[in-house]
Amino acid sequence: MQEKVEEEWPCLELTEPKFGILSQFTSSASEAVAHILVKELVEKVDKPLSTSSSQDESFSTDSDLEWIMQVTNHSLTLPFIPNQCYETLRSAVRIYIAWSSALTTDSPRQYCPKQILLYPDKYFKKFLEAFRHIFQEKSTFSTSDNHLILSRQGTQIQTILTAIRHLTNSSKDEFKDEVWARCLLFLLNVNDQLITIGCCKSQESIGYLMSKDLCQNLFDCWLKASLNDCIPSPAYWTTFSCLSNKCGAQIQFIECWANSILHSTSLLLKHLFGQQQQMEVQEENVVFG
Repeated sequence: MQEKVEEEWPCLELTEPKFGILSQFTSSASEAVAHILVKELVEKVDKPLSTSSSQDESFSTDSDLEWIMQVTNHSLTLPFIPNQCYETLRSAVRIYIAWSSALTTDSPRQYCPKQILLYPDKYFKKFLEAFRHIFQEKSTFSTSDNHLILSRQGTQIQTILTAIRHLTNSSKDEFKDEVWARCLLFLLNVNDQLITIGCCKSQESIGYLMSKDLCQNLFDCWLKASLNDCIPSPAYWTTFSCLSNKCGAQIQFIECWANSILHSTSLLLKHLFGQQQQMEVQEENVVFG
């Protein structure tokens, strides 16, 4: 039966994140461009909207925006040390999260280019594709640097995962399908990058340290999407099944799976028999609201 389903609905392609044009230059040149431009851009984004010019036409065309996004995307590939690289990378994360708010019901509080305000769904998938660079194992220069790198990378991963949860909860109705489709695919991709067999090479790897957060966010979002009929196609289920087979050796993945089954059972009992028969499950609201 499973083979028949996979034939009819093949797995989605989980590819490696792509690099932009700046990666073809020397690191000193590309980093210098990223440091200068992202610093200026994040200052614009961080400025309260009320004090920004309402007639600001920066990056008002698609080609302008694509160019500045090449720089921002490259910033997300920078190492977590030295400090200047990390500040640029962290600023790039903040920029894309702020711009993603154009998809939500939140009132705009930060600067956002006109093109993104008009067509946020067009650019959102590009933001997520660029974010995937954060979810990769990074080479370390020395053992003493490893703790700092892991701490900084873990912080940015948490920031992005929190933003993903907020987007799925508060997206505008017109963008709801696109947000769910892109966020679920993103979570499948980053779990595949970091916690499948062979990825968690040691207990000092970012995949091992963040595996619980990655798995839990995937399962939580998947259950919410299922309950709200937001799984885009059976191909997503096929891909999830294949990913589960690849993650079968990860204890955290198995634990999250078990917790999700427990949550689902609790909800089913509540629906069938009422509140008194509901199983006591902690943090049920995290998944079911």
